[in-house]
Amino acid sequence: MDAEALLELTPDLLAKALIHRHERLIEELPEAIKQHQGDFDFAKPQAESARSKRDLLNTKVASLKGERNTCTSRAGELRSAATALREKLQEEGKLRNPDPKWAREKLDAELKQLEYDLETQAGDHKREYKILRQMRDLQAEHEQWVEKNTAKEPDLKEYFVVQQEMRKLYDQAQKAHQTMLEMVDENHELHNTFVDKEDKRRIAASRLSRSTRSLDISKAAIDGWNSRLSKGFDELLVDRVRVSEGGLSSIAIRRQQKRADESRKAAASKTSKSAKASKSGKSKKADRAENTSTSKGVDSHGEEE
Repeated sequence: MDAEALLELTPDLLAKALIHRHERLIEELPEAIKQHQGDFDFAKPQAESARSKRDLLNTKVASLKGERNTCTSRAGELRSAATALREKLQEEGKLRNPDPKWAREKLDAELKQLEYDLETQAGDHKREYKILRQMRDLQAEHEQWVEKNTAKEPDLKEYFVVQQEMRKLYDQAQKAHQTMLEMVDENHELHNTFVDKEDKRRIAASRLSRSTRSLDISKAAIDGWNSRLSKGFDELLVDRVRVSEGGLSSIAIRRQQKRADESRKAAASKTSKSAKASKSGKSKKADRAENTSTSKGVDSHGEEE
C-alpha cells in the first residue's frame, strides 16, 4: 500500500487493521516465547556450570600462588635468621668460615633480586617458574657448600638445619608454581568455554525478554485501539479539520508561538536596559548636585571667617 492509499484510510479502518496485526502477533508469540524459554532454560545451567568450573580452578590457582608466595617469604625470613645465627657463631668462635663473605653477599644479593623480580614482574608464569628455579638452585648450591664445610663441626648443626629448611621451602614453592603452570592451559580452556556458554545464555535471555515484551505491548495496543474506537477519533482529528478549513498546521502554530515568545523576551530585555540607563542617569545628576552643594557650603564658610 502506497502513501496516498494509506492516507485515504479512515481512522476506524486503520485502527481495526492495527488491532488485527496485534491479534496475529498474540497468536504467534506464545510459540516463540516457548521456544526462547526452552533455549534459556537449556543455556542457563550450562553457563552456570561452566562458571563454577572456571571459578573452582581459579581458586586452586590462587591457593597455589599463595602457597608459593608464603614459601618464598618464609625462606627470606630464614635467610635473615641464618645471617643472625652466623654472626652469633662467629662471635663465639664456633664458625670456621664455612661460606666466605663474598659468597654470602653474592647469594643474598641474587636471592633478593630474584624475590624482587617475582613480586614486581609477575604475569608470565613461565618466567616466574624460571625465577623460582634459580632461587632454589642457588640455595641448594649454597647448602652443599655449607654441608661440606660444617660436616666435622657439631656446633654448626643448627646453622646447617636452617640452610636445609630454606632449600625445602624453595623446593615447595617451585612445586606449587609447577602445578599452577599445569593448570594454566586448562584455565584458559575453561574460561573460553564459559564465555561461549554465557554468550548463548545472554542471547536466549534477550530473545525471551523481547518476545515477552512484544506480547505485553500487543495486548496493551489492542486494549488502547478498542478504547479509541469506542470513544471516536474526533479529538484526534482537530488539527486535520483546522488545516482543511484553511487554518494553520500544528507545526506552523508552534513556529508562530515561538516567534511571539522571542519577541516578548526581546521587548522585555530592551525595557529593562532602558530602565537601568535611566536610573543610572538620575543617580549621576544627583551626585553632581550634591557635589555642587557641598562646594558652595565650603566657600560660604570661608567668607564668614
